Amino acid sequence: LKRFNIKEDPDRFVELCFSLCEKVYVALEYQYLREILKVDVNTPEEFIKLAHSVLNARRSRAGNVLENLIEILFQEYKIIYVRKPRLPSGSSPDFVVPDVEKPRAVISVKTTLKERWRQIFQEASSLSDVEHFLITCDRNLSEKLLSSLKAAEIRPVVPRPSDESIFTIADLLEHLKNKLKE
Repeated sequence: LKRFNIKEDPDRFVELCFSLCEKVYVALEYQYLREILKVDVNTPEEFIKLAHSVLNARRSRAGNVLENLIEILFQEYKIIYVRKPRLPSGSSPDFVVPDVEKPRAVISVKTTLKERWRQIFQEASSLSDVEHFLITCDRNLSEKLLSSLKAAEIRPVVPRPSDESIFTIADLLEHLKNKLKE
């Protein structure tokens, strides 16, 4: 991994680090699973149970990695935030900028947007007059999804998106810095 200034290209930082973490994790997982499969899996049911466990662990780890990378960027850009706060509605978004008492932005982080993106609507509806952002590595954002997000006033953020109407991570960081100056 070549050294670079994350402030110069925060989108690349997220892409490189996320990819590197994925590769390291999969390599370690492969070694672990080879041993487990030799000893502990005797029936199809045991195999299915193990497969579900592995997939859930992968999803959880990937989500935590992406949240940690965003947190590093917030710290680097000196953006004041609260991670995993409990909102008055009972929901708990990934980040609130700058705090729960006077929120200016709510940020949700999802590695992919299969079905779970809908839970963001609940978080978004619990706070009015607050900007809502959805950071994802998922580049397969359909027109239907984009129009649903727009209708709910949730702005998607993707590292180096192909669609110019979508915020980059750099765009979001600059936007939040400016918002905090107001």
